[in-house]
Amino acid sequence: MKKNIIYTLSVVAGLLFTMLSCNKFDYSEPDTSHDVYTQDKEATGCTTTLAQLKQNYRNLLQGQNGFQEVEDDIIFDGYVCANDITGNLYQSIYVRKIEKDDEGNTVDNTIVVGVNDNSLWTTYPVGTHVKVNLKDLYLGTYSYVPKVGMPYITSAGNTRLGGMAKFLAPKNIEVIGFNDKAPETVPIDIDASWLAQNKQDPNFMYQWTPTLVRVKNAEITGNYVNGARRTVFAVYDDKDAGNGVNDSIWIDQKPYCLRQSVLSSFSSETIPVGKVDVVVVLSRYSDWQFALRDIKDITPAEQQ
Repeated sequence: MKKNIIYTLSVVAGLLFTMLSCNKFDYSEPDTSHDVYTQDKEATGCTTTLAQLKQNYRNLLQGQNGFQEVEDDIIFDGYVCANDITGNLYQSIYVRKIEKDDEGNTVDNTIVVGVNDNSLWTTYPVGTHVKVNLKDLYLGTYSYVPKVGMPYITSAGNTRLGGMAKFLAPKNIEVIGFNDKAPETVPIDIDASWLAQNKQDPNFMYQWTPTLVRVKNAEITGNYVNGARRTVFAVYDDKDAGNGVNDSIWIDQKPYCLRQSVLSSFSSETIPVGKVDVVVVLSRYSDWQFALRDIKDITPAEQQ
C-alpha cells in the first residue's frame, strides 16, 4: 500500500514538472487571432474619394462654421496621419489620402473625423487604413476646418460640429489595414513662402486645411504671462474657454499660432530653446494655425 502511494505521488509530481516545463519553455507562435488587423488591405466598396468629397461639398467646406446631415452611403478611404495620443488633438483622428483625381493629377487631402471618445489612438494609430461611411453623420466645418461628426451646443449657446457618438465609430469607421510607411504618414515640408501663397491664391488655404507638415529651423515660444514668456507649453490658469493656450511657432522670423491644450500630456513640459525641426498639424483659424501631435515630433534642427 505504502509503495502504491509513493508511486502515485511520483507520477503526479512528474506530470506537474512536465506541465510547468512546457509552459516555461513554450516557443510556439503566439495567438494573433484577436488582432483587428495585421497588414494593409485594398479598400473596396468605396463610393467616392476624399478628393471628390471635398470638391462636391466645396461651398459647405469653405465656410467658417456649418454642417449638413448625410443620408446616403458616402464612403471614402484614407490613412490616419494624426490622432489624440497626447490629448492635444482632442477626440479626433485626421484621415488623409494621396490619390489621383479624374484628370490624373496627384491630389493630397485630409479631413478631421471626430469621435466623442478618448484614447482613439489605441484603435486608430498613425498608419491605420480606414473606410469612413458618412451615412447618418454630419459633414461640415469647425472654424474653417473640414470635419465629420455630429452637432452639439457650446456653453455660449452656439451650435457647432463636434464628434460623432462613441457607439457609431465601429459602424462608420471601418479599420481595413495598417501601413505606418504609407505616404500619408509622411509630412510635407513647408516654409514661410509656402504659407504666404494663401494671400495670392484664395483656394490655397482651403486646399491645405488641414494637413500634416514639417517645418525646419523653426522656434517655439510661449506667450507672455505677467511680462515674461511662459517656459512650458501650457498652464491651466492661462487657458481660454476652449481649454487651450496660444503659443507661437516662428517660421523665418514670423510668428504663427501654435495651439496647445492645457489637458495634453506634455502641457507641463519645458519648451525647447533654439532652432528645431517639428512635425505639426496645419489648420486655420483667422490665419494659419498649428498643433502638435506629440512632443516627440520636435527634434533639434538639422545642420544646414
